[in-house]
Amino acid sequence: MRIVTASQPVERFPTIGTVENPAIFGDGESLLVCYAIAEVDHGGTATIEFQDIVSFSCLPLNVDGLHTYNTELSYWDFNEVSGDPRLATSSILSRRLWVISFNDVTLEILFGGMVGLVEVQRTTDRPEAALRRLLSQITSTRTTN
Repeated sequence: MRIVTASQPVERFPTIGTVENPAIFGDGESLLVCYAIAEVDHGGTATIEFQDIVSFSCLPLNVDGLHTYNTELSYWDFNEVSGDPRLATSSILSRRLWVISFNDVTLEILFGGMVGLVEVQRTTDRPEAALRRLLSQITSTRTTN
């Protein structure tokens, strides 16, 4: 029997705010997650990208329900899970499982590629507006090239 544990990933991103839920966009290969940055990190929004997505779930677990997950998770934070059976079947492929908790939802992302910070915006926009603007910029850049 495997023991499922969660720890902080080696990658560091701006601190998650405790009010807004994230905005997400996926194309089957990558996933963009835009979230509000906590005031301790000067506010705004941050967008991170996960590459080589294997599976993605938006769980209806709020911070009050995180204790029902199969391991102890940090609230409003990035958690990297190890020991999960979904990782055992893909150990040679170096897949990673992240669980990110927000105020009213929890994201569970199984991926095999890189994860990185795409953009930080120091605006008062909500995550949805910030992600729409970023996607619009990406789209207009691709059409002009």
